[in-house]
Amino acid sequence: MTTNFIGCFLFVVAMISVDPGDAAEPVADTPPVGVVGTRRDSESHARLIQVPLPITGNVERRLISQIRKAVEELKKVPEIKVGRPLLVLELGSRDPMPSSGSEFEDCLKLARYLVSPDLNGIKTVAYVPQTLRGHALLVLMACDQVLMAPDSVLGGEAKSRNPPDPTIVSSYRQIAASRKTFPETIARGFVDPNQKLLRVQTENGPFLVFANELPEFTKTHTIDPGETETIFPGGEPASLTAREARNLGIVSSLAESSAELASDLGLSRNDLIRDR
Repeated sequence: MTTNFIGCFLFVVAMISVDPGDAAEPVADTPPVGVVGTRRDSESHARLIQVPLPITGNVERRLISQIRKAVEELKKVPEIKVGRPLLVLELGSRDPMPSSGSEFEDCLKLARYLVSPDLNGIKTVAYVPQTLRGHALLVLMACDQVLMAPDSVLGGEAKSRNPPDPTIVSSYRQIAASRKTFPETIARGFVDPNQKLLRVQTENGPFLVFANELPEFTKTHTIDPGETETIFPGGEPASLTAREARNLGIVSSLAESSAELASDLGLSRNDLIRDR
């Protein structure tokens, strides 16, 4: 009897001493609304880097260093089955801020780094949360994929050289050709506001053609005048709304929030780690 009583007493004490949390399945923390990423960096195959605007001074050097570090970390993540590791660049923020004034040379250096062999094996994504104008467009053109907030706009500089600097035009076309996210005609239109750009329907499908090149184009193509659409009117800075950019195939989807951005990229919010 005494032995049984002692055994029962020890069993009860042991039950009281157990921490209830030790017996439960571990539950992942739910990130607060508006916060991206709470997983350990070593577990995630996606990084988000904020790109401050305008890109001037030493911003591009700091960003290249930050991107290089993020890429090194992403390449250490165990191989995943869902595709390449993701590097997301958020240009600007959702708060009102200057959307133009970025320096051409600085933006070109950053764009050239993004299309360099250093980023082989990494998928680059640009996200535009608000209106973006000027040479920061080169950063978008240097990425594999572009997403925009529904109310955002892409546009050329309000004040641009007339005629445009051939070096700038050539650089825009070069970066656009490197990734093919932006058609070269769109890239040219952003830096040459005098150009009227049309989308015409032919027997071989739609084409983007500058109005002054249309006579030569019609020598080899038959177009339907009733299906001709003006993309850039000419005589003013070129611009595209988010929906226009999506219709042209430049933008893959429209994302209003961080949660939508992560979802559109096939990620949970915990997967998208904000680099600091």
